[in-house]
Amino acid sequence: MKFTVAAVLGFAITALAVPNKGADEPKITQISYHEAKGQCTTGDIYCCNNKHDEKTVGLLNVLDDGLIRNLAGQDDSSCASTSLIKELNLLAFATHGKDDKDSFCKNVIACCPTGGKCEAISN
Repeated sequence: MKFTVAAVLGFAITALAVPNKGADEPKITQISYHEAKGQCTTGDIYCCNNKHDEKTVGLLNVLDDGLIRNLAGQDDSSCASTSLIKELNLLAFATHGKDDKDSFCKNVIACCPTGGKCEAISN
């Protein structure tokens, strides 16, 4: 009986002593299209990726057609509007849900005013 109590107590102490993985790491939260629209009153919502990650070659080479923009200060980024992403089903940029509340950019979400530079949005 003494051994059983000691074993259970030892196990409980060990379980409590093990550090919680990710406890000190900051939580990264994604902003939905819907939330981003509330923060972007001067332009359209765009999803931005690193240009090296894009696989939009071939028939729909949107990079060469000028349909994709750069994030301000980041020449190696490419940004596509959420409406273009939906129309062309550019899955490299976003995860689509039932509506804008369930749709998220895979990397950076940005506000891009007409004729201006895209600026990243954060919460």
